[in-house]
This record gives sequence, structure tokens and C-alpha cells, in this order.
Amino acid sequence: MEQAKELIGVLYSISIVAHKLAEKLAKIEKEISAYERQQSEGTR
Repeated sequence: MEQAKELIGVLYSISIVAHKLAEKLAKIEKEISAYERQQSEGTR
């Protein structure tokens, strides 16, 4: 039972980290899109 609790804790920690990374990735993707829009508008 103790191993199951430890495993649940580890998996929960991993899910938190994965969620934070997904948020950061989404932010980076938005920044890249905005940058690319600026670049394409500047070349017209």
C-alpha cells in the first residue's frame, strides 16, 4: 500500500510539471506567432 501511495505522489508531481510545461509552451507559441506576424507586416 505504501508503494502505491508513493507512486501516486510521483505521478501527481509529474502531472503538475507537465501542466506547467504545457502552459509555458502555449505562451511561447503565442509569442512566436506574434513575432512572425510582426515580421510579415514589416516586409510588406
